[in-house]
Amino acid sequence: MTLLRTLSLIAALLIAAPSAVVLAAKAEPAIAPADLMLVIDAKNEEATKAAAARIQAAADAGNSYAMYNIGSLHRQSSRKGAAVFAYDPGKSLKWLTRAFAAGRLTAAYKVALVYAQIGDDMEAMGWAQVYTHFVRPTEKRSGRQIQFRLALLNDLYARIGRDREDAIESRLMTLLDKHGPSYEAGARRNEPRHPDWIDDEDDCKLTELPIRHNEPVRQPVDGLVEYLVEIDEQGRPGTFAALDSAPQAMIERDLRDHVQRLDCKPQRRTRYAFQNFQLQYGSRLRLESD
Repeated sequence: MTLLRTLSLIAALLIAAPSAVVLAAKAEPAIAPADLMLVIDAKNEEATKAAAARIQAAADAGNSYAMYNIGSLHRQSSRKGAAVFAYDPGKSLKWLTRAFAAGRLTAAYKVALVYAQIGDDMEAMGWAQVYTHFVRPTEKRSGRQIQFRLALLNDLYARIGRDREDAIESRLMTLLDKHGPSYEAGARRNEPRHPDWIDDEDDCKLTELPIRHNEPVRQPVDGLVEYLVEIDEQGRPGTFAALDSAPQAMIERDLRDHVQRLDCKPQRRTRYAFQNFQLQYGSRLRLESD
């Protein structure tokens, strides 16, 4: 009887194992950069909807990059009336909050931006402080990071008043208690990425942009521009699209200049790089990594 029970158990495990593998593979599907490009451009309605469905399925399965992308797209006012991921601050907050809880730090900064846009300055300040709390110590001392964070914090202090520190501290502690542990756990996860993404930041460098002294200073609305760009086999940048905080028309040329100045290593095939840019000093753009 013991032998029969053992053989039965082994048979049951062999039957169940393939299903378990399939479920594990489906748990966190990696999103393809080509799908994200399709959704941003939205030129082919059928292909766009199919790509959006795949990204949504990945987010529903727990993929933090998909959550972050969906929240970022819903944040863009330029997507009002879009066929997929149309402008919707409520949905943006939902998915960006989930993305932060799953380990995407920049999502906290975007949550702060959304709350600021809809007029909830105290909640925006709380999330801006959460973002600042988790920024790595080396980045906190970076001049670029200081500029990046202070732009939003100073604006919020001007609207809230600097006599509200107790309320701000209380809200920060509440948010950290609620979301901090899940963020820290998510940040330690080794989440799968689609092989078409260039993950090694050393693969692409940004050459220096010449300063145009005769240009007037132009202040952007937001401090963050994110885009993805095709990199061909020779390492040359090609088609690109802004994911979030899409630049105003007057600085589109500056973004194009930066794309053209990307210097990437040769690739085995066409792949995609995801870049974060910090807007500072008017129209000047500088590379900022997540």
